[in-house]
Amino acid sequence: NQGDGVFLPLISFMNDDYAKDIEEELVALSGGESLDAYRDRLSGAITLLMDVTDMKESEAYASGKYGNLLTDETRLSLVEGSEPKLTGPIKTAVSVADALVLQYYEEPDDLKAAFGHKLTEDDWKSIGSILATYEEILFASPKLAPELAHPILKEIYAELNAQGREFSFLCGHDSTITAFLAALGVNDYELPGAIEPTTPIGTKVVFERRENGKR
Repeated sequence: NQGDGVFLPLISFMNDDYAKDIEEELVALSGGESLDAYRDRLSGAITLLMDVTDMKESEAYASGKYGNLLTDETRLSLVEGSEPKLTGPIKTAVSVADALVLQYYEEPDDLKAAFGHKLTEDDWKSIGSILATYEEILFASPKLAPELAHPILKEIYAELNAQGREFSFLCGHDSTITAFLAALGVNDYELPGAIEPTTPIGTKVVFERRENGKR
């Protein structure tokens, strides 16, 4: 994708001191002593996810291939030229939660979407919180978000200031939106009908330019 450089949250600069500052900031935001505090915060959601998908009954999980989602260590990788990466239980859980959340939106029958489990709206929101926490760690930290969001913010600024431009449509990723909203310091918000608390699958952000009280 030729335009993906604008939308992919790539790290254009990184060194040991910067990486240390970012991880220390994330640990402080977690309220714990390490990144594992995020995993512990999600323990109920991860347990629910495992129950809904009968994960413990799968051969792959029983073989130890995916480790222990409730106790394994969470690690963050910050490498110049790449996207931030997370390894460990949250990364594994988000892969499963992502598919389940898509199923929730696409399948009209909630019981069928949850493989026969009767889930409440709060249960679905709990599963959605796994996705939100993953994005919070990777793309929304105050020290890293401006770095990741710089290309898309430049593009938005250019479009808003283009002479004669009446409408622009930019299509990117949920990670793109997470990063630039964090970089802009957008206040906490809630989206009615969404089970992810911040950036649901299929989100749009609208900017409207006004001059002298007119669009």
